[in-house]
Amino acid sequence: MAVIDTSEVTLIWLKRDLRLRDHEPLYRAIQNNEAIILFYCWEPSLISDPHMSGRHWQFVHQSLEAINAQVPASISVLQLHMEMLAALDFLSQHVGVTRIRSHQEIGVSVTHNRDLAVAEWCTRNQVTWHEAKSGAVIRGLPNRKAWQSNWELTMHAPTLDPDLSQANWFPWQHLPVMKTRVYQPSLVQHALMQPGGGTSRLARHASFL
Repeated sequence: MAVIDTSEVTLIWLKRDLRLRDHEPLYRAIQNNEAIILFYCWEPSLISDPHMSGRHWQFVHQSLEAINAQVPASISVLQLHMEMLAALDFLSQHVGVTRIRSHQEIGVSVTHNRDLAVAEWCTRNQVTWHEAKSGAVIRGLPNRKAWQSNWELTMHAPTLDPDLSQANWFPWQHLPVMKTRVYQPSLVQHALMQPGGGTSRLARHASFL
């Protein structure tokens, strides 16, 4: 059995950006030939947040399944059910997480506070965290004076569509300890709601045209 090089791994931390098209973090990782793990964390503190409901998590689950359908059969999103700091500690015990790439999340206080804690973790552990803009809203600005110009730049920027055929996927499934911690959510199905996933989204968009 071949020895897996676990020394340098990039986590593509999926947050609210559950897609593979126009995905700057994944695009940059592929461009730099980084060893990639697609990662989603089912965080108990976020699941229990009063802003969230079962419909949110059904949409997330369906979106992750849609991503899995678009990547090679031997690759899937690594899903863990624990707080993000615990997930980073766990992953770092088994692979060399040297870089995290994600979109900057504009959300609620629980995600803002979690991101502050993740930034501190990265500093302590000498891990580079690249946050791409997720839209025209930029977190932490002291005022809105440049809002219009930021919006114009974002809306006119070209999309960054990753070439998945060039991705250097890290084979985390071959590490037994990872397979034992993979999370498969059990969710109540809500029939009367838009399903998650890019294919569903494009079909819904086409229905309005």
